[in-house]
Amino acid sequence: MIKRSLEERFWEKVDVRGPDECWIWQACTNEWGAGLIKIGNRKIRCAYRISWELHFGPIPKGKQVLHNCGNTSCVNPSHLYLGKDLEERFWEKVKITGPDDCWEWQAGLFDVGYGVFHADKETRRAHCVSWEFAYGPIPSDKWVLHRCDNRKCVNPHHLFLGTALDNAQDRKSKGRNGIQYGEYANNARLTNAQVLEIREQYTTQDITQCELAMRWGVSQAEISKIVMGKSWKHLEQKQAKYGNNARRGKRGDRNNQAKLTSSQVLEIRKRYAQGKITQTKLAQQYNVSRSAISAIITRATWSHI
Repeated sequence: MIKRSLEERFWEKVDVRGPDECWIWQACTNEWGAGLIKIGNRKIRCAYRISWELHFGPIPKGKQVLHNCGNTSCVNPSHLYLGKDLEERFWEKVKITGPDDCWEWQAGLFDVGYGVFHADKETRRAHCVSWEFAYGPIPSDKWVLHRCDNRKCVNPHHLFLGTALDNAQDRKSKGRNGIQYGEYANNARLTNAQVLEIREQYTTQDITQCELAMRWGVSQAEISKIVMGKSWKHLEQKQAKYGNNARRGKRGDRNNQAKLTSSQVLEIRKRYAQGKITQTKLAQQYNVSRSAISAIITRATWSHI
């Protein structure tokens, strides 16, 4: 059997059209829509990168192949270009101030507060990449630590190498030996006082989660977690006026005085968690008081489901 070249196998999977049109990859793609092609027995590569190499030659180290058409399925070589090199991409995401100041990372953050940088198919901590730009590879038995204790900082002069033990001792000396949560977490976007105010507004005002999210500059999902008590759990959750002192007896729809069923209560919580309806409107639709809806949502009542 005659073995076909990579170029033959490649172009038979492409819908080649006019020179200025997108040439769409017709075989398998990844989750972002970019074409995939198998090279040899195991290696799988992005089709648009192969298209560049077949037309222009090897991709320079540290460079990215990008689309000027915005279509990740396109492999037309005339729609591809080389992006900025790694270092240029990195430093454009940094707010550089004085030489002794913290140079804070302006892009995405890991949950623990360190900067996120994508390089050569890896997701790395930004301060570690900064160290390597300035001083070279990080030894396998060393950690990159901060003198300034600012996890967003990538100023090479604020970084130093240490062992795992050094890292633990440094953390302890700076009072971070336990888990940080609430406003003290490095990635916190709200203060304790703001979270309590959000809960107060949600309980006492006729306002949706989406409106609160826009007011406070966070996502609706974050507001939902706050008002439902799923995040910021260390702060006291305000209960309805008859919350924990409610008279004990038969619970839920087994109580003769119950105006709602268990399924209706679950439905109320679900609709409210979506953030598109106020407590007042829910009260009107289910023919109960607004305080009853508030108690259901905060689990001051119907806490058994």
